[in-house]
Amino acid sequence: MIEAYRYRSGPRHALLVQGHSGYAPRGSDVVCAGVSALCAALASTLDRLEKKREISSLDYRISEGCFYCSFDDGGRGEGSGAFECACAGIGLISECYPACAAISESPVLPVKGKR
Repeated sequence: MIEAYRYRSGPRHALLVQGHSGYAPRGSDVVCAGVSALCAALASTLDRLEKKREISSLDYRISEGCFYCSFDDGGRGEGSGAFECACAGIGLISECYPACAAISESPVLPVKGKR
């Protein structure tokens, strides 16, 4: 199962996504593909925003079965749209495939590999 934990407190945002959906064999799993695409799009957008200095303190890591990102938008809201879109997309996937994916609010800043 894919488990996603989102955190937002003031200007600080973080998302931890880990696991595999188990919906289909590797290479043909539409649930994993959908979540992976959302995470990759978020990372790409945040990279671009950091280069334009619209967000700061960007940290993201992508590895097999794990995605982590955190950033600070300085209270300006830059990056929030991409963050909320990725989280909403994961939420929609989890509604369609509840046995394969879930997203929840994290009361503390998630750390890669931990909740």
